[in-house]
Amino acid sequence: MLIGEDYPKIKMELGSYLVYEPNVFVTDLMMSFVCFLFAYYIFKSFDYKKEFSKWWYYFFLLFGFSSLAGGLGHAFFYYWGPAGKSICWISSLIAIYFIERAMISCLTEKKWKSTFVFVSKIKLSCLIIYLGWMLVSFSSEQLNINGFIPVAYNTIASLILSAGLLGGYLSKKMNSNYKWFLFGVFMMLPAAIIFLMKISFFRWFDKNDLSHLFITFGFILFYKGIKLIDLETKTLKSVI
Repeated sequence: MLIGEDYPKIKMELGSYLVYEPNVFVTDLMMSFVCFLFAYYIFKSFDYKKEFSKWWYYFFLLFGFSSLAGGLGHAFFYYWGPAGKSICWISSLIAIYFIERAMISCLTEKKWKSTFVFVSKIKLSCLIIYLGWMLVSFSSEQLNINGFIPVAYNTIASLILSAGLLGGYLSKKMNSNYKWFLFGVFMMLPAAIIFLMKISFFRWFDKNDLSHLFITFGFILFYKGIKLIDLETKTLKSVI
């Protein structure tokens, strides 16, 4: 077990290619598959015209792409360097914005709703500009160390505030099934601790892999909440 530092990157030769961190690529691929699967289910089975479901569909679709891009960024790090992960970083920022919009869409107070949307848009714009500045200004070494930091902190803060606190508020005010978003955030909190404190069990299952596992379980709880809320909405409509 290793805490506070990273294991050396695993390197494998596949034909004429040098592949880095195949373990991280596998768990990124796992997250990508789960996200694409949930996006498909939402598109096929849920009330897609409802703003709440629409934003969640966008989230799972984009985060599935982001996870796939992240896995490729790890695998081909030797060829692409830290900048090869930039697509993953930017798309992750946008995907988290979609979660914020999904949760904000459930508010009934128009004043608070428009205010939160405005703040969310400003935050996203500032983060993308800042990340763009880092990509242009930082050396490869600096980018490798610090490039993901704003993405990680934004993800943690946004999930706690939107899916966590707002989910808890909505579960009391509107529908108890919003509690599943709060449960999902609690499930994912260990991922933040593991990643930031660099806690790795062993080289082939490092902080990235363990974090991805907790995040995936959190997404499963998010999807359960979306499904139950959609089911209850359809039931109410049929009764009316």
